[in-house]
Parts: sequence; C-alpha cells; structure tokens
Amino acid sequence: MRRPLRAFTVTLAVLLALVRGRSVRADDFLTSSPGALSKSHAALDDQGTCGSCHEPDRSISAAKCLGCHDHGDLAARIAAGKGFHASAKAAGRDCKLCHQEHRGRGFDLMGWRAVGGESSFDHALSGWPLQGLSDPLICAA
Repeated sequence: MRRPLRAFTVTLAVLLALVRGRSVRADDFLTSSPGALSKSHAALDDQGTCGSCHEPDRSISAAKCLGCHDHGDLAARIAAGKGFHASAKAAGRDCKLCHQEHRGRGFDLMGWRAVGGESSFDHALSGWPLQGLSDPLICAA
C-alpha cells in the first residue's frame, strides 16, 4: 500500500474505532477488504487468502481467475476463439468487469439479472446453440 493511502487507512481505522466507542485494536490496521465476497467465493473471504485472487500489487489478473476456473479447457477455448469468453461480448475484457467481487454474499456474480435471467442467455455465443427444441429448457435442468 502506498504511504499516503496507508496513513489514510490507519487514520480512518482509529477514527472508526473511537466513534464506535471502543479501543483501537491491532487488527484494525490489517482489515482493508472492500467488502464481503460473493457466496461462491465465501471460503476465500479471509485476509490470509487475498493472494488467491489478487496479485502482489492488489490487481486481479485473468491468470489468477483461470487458475481456479479453467476446469481443464476454458483457457484453451478462449485461445482457440471458441465459446462465450472468446465472443465479441467478452473477448479481451478483464474478468472483473463482468464478475465483480466484494459486493456481498447475495450479489449476482454471473450477471444474470443484467441480461434478463439465465433463460435470456444467447447460447449461440457459447458455441453450443440450442437448436431443434420445441420447448424451452430450464437452465438448472
């Protein structure tokens, strides 16, 4: 953390502790999370696990995301220009632009609400178009 930001954070922690009517604790200076993680990443919501997602400079890289979420083929599909993450809607965009964390346990991490729900997803973008179906499928099925 840069010095001015660290000084601000320490000052803010002390002021918050005083406003809350309690003494200042050592861990007041360690907590700097911008908010709770989503439900799917709740197990990582601990100061000791920040490096699972963040680089040493606190940035987030696609390499860190793919380290957990590759499932054996996502990076290869992107490199081959296949699937949703290689489509014009997602290609070249930072993961965090769509999959925002630190917004709380109930946050819609997949962004379904923004596109009208799972049933509105354009499967043609994924490389698996839904063709020849007479009845719409329920995604969970």
